[in-house]
Amino acid sequence: MPAASVAVAGVVTIGGAVAFTTGSSGGFAHLTATTISPAGTAPQRDASTATTPPVAEGASTATGTGAGTGAAAGQAVAPSPADAAAITAAIRSSELTTMVPPTSYQVVGIRIASSDPNWAWAELEPVTADIDRARGVLHRTTSGWRLEQLGSYEVGCALVPPQVRADLALDCPPAAGTFTA
Repeated sequence: MPAASVAVAGVVTIGGAVAFTTGSSGGFAHLTATTISPAGTAPQRDASTATTPPVAEGASTATGTGAGTGAAAGQAVAPSPADAAAITAAIRSSELTTMVPPTSYQVVGIRIASSDPNWAWAELEPVTADIDRARGVLHRTTSGWRLEQLGSYEVGCALVPPQVRADLALDCPPAAGTFTA
């Protein structure tokens, strides 16, 4: 699939699936976008709910009782309140979201991989009708959480280790050479 470098950092998709990832080359940060078709459009919301998110920002829908509490392999865990706040802050301050008004989405469904708690997944749920839902994969480094990839299709599939893909239940195609009937 073709990849293109983009000069602006932001994600506003209308009717097309897209994944953005960060990287660096020669000391300069760059974004790479891969566009895949087709994709859905943003859910329509009543104008009265545009400024009132339906669930708490940073809320998790993960199974388990919290990061580091011994979840079974192949299962994500809910973040601690501190991790949820740090992940939400990392998404809101990322170069991948700078062109999207913070009032246009809320961060929900945060999950942390039980096999490697340095990987997380979150959903950016639109609260306005002018942007689409997006998913993000984050990695915790020594400097904190960082949004590594953002998009609506195969997010994190080529980025995270196989067990983390399973833990976070990423929607990925089968591995090359694998046939499913």
